[in-house]
Amino acid sequence: MSVPSFQQLMLPTLQTIGQRYDEISIGGLEDEVVKTLRISPEERSIMLPSGNQRLISNRLNWASPTSRRRGSSNCRDVAIVAQPIAAGSCSPRG
Repeated sequence: MSVPSFQQLMLPTLQTIGQRYDEISIGGLEDEVVKTLRISPEERSIMLPSGNQRLISNRLNWASPTSRRRGSSNCRDVAIVAQPIAAGSCSPRG
């Protein structure tokens, strides 16, 4: 099996997010999708030609609906489907 394209990752990504009742970090989302699709550690370790990012991480970022939140050291990229976030907020509930 090769690393799925970002189009092939969209449905499993949305299904994973849809099964959750809270936010999930992009790293956590990647772990769950990789396990669901049975992507091997070798495939998961393939890097982009630039060498700056893993291929699966890049494609998953394109496939996932993310909210990039800034302004606090504890903010991170998270995937959230159900609720919009106010600009500059680190809390999806206000």
